[in-house]
Amino acid sequence: MAWTIIYTFIIAECMVVSLRRFKESDEQWIRKEWRTSQEELFATQEPWVSEMTHEYTEEVLADDLLQMSDKWKPPNVFFVAEDERNNLLGTIAIKVAGSKPETGEICRFFVLRSKRCQGIGRKLVNHAITWAKKTSIKVLTLETTGYQVAAVNLYLSHGFELSRTRSAGNLPVLHLQKSL
Repeated sequence: MAWTIIYTFIIAECMVVSLRRFKESDEQWIRKEWRTSQEELFATQEPWVSEMTHEYTEEVLADDLLQMSDKWKPPNVFFVAEDERNNLLGTIAIKVAGSKPETGEICRFFVLRSKRCQGIGRKLVNHAITWAKKTSIKVLTLETTGYQVAAVNLYLSHGFELSRTRSAGNLPVLHLQKSL
């Protein structure tokens, strides 16, 4: 078991991960892999959760992740993580509220299943926070489900705090925020 931990650590340390703004040529990959990540996440849940997630996924694909160059212009931003061979590994985005330019919402955050637990998600969240601090954003918010335990723990480790909860059907939705 110790060898597995060392081996994983060495792989994680050897992988060079770069972050950049998305390019139009990334859009197809983003749409495909974001859909896959959502389906994988909720595949083992109750059928009503999978159905609700499918509806949400289709809404996002028809809105935020369609014609992305038109939707993700400043002050909004969409970042991708890529390895040294330019293979995309994950994404994170920040939407700036039109009526509240001091508030940014983290969204479209995911890392490929095969690349999780290697620090890529942490790097994406750190980058989003650093970027937001350089703008007029004073508060970062996000919503996630109670089923996404690893993501919730990641956000909490970055200083996000639970501000409220709500239900979407029987699905617990957590609203977290971080003052910058």
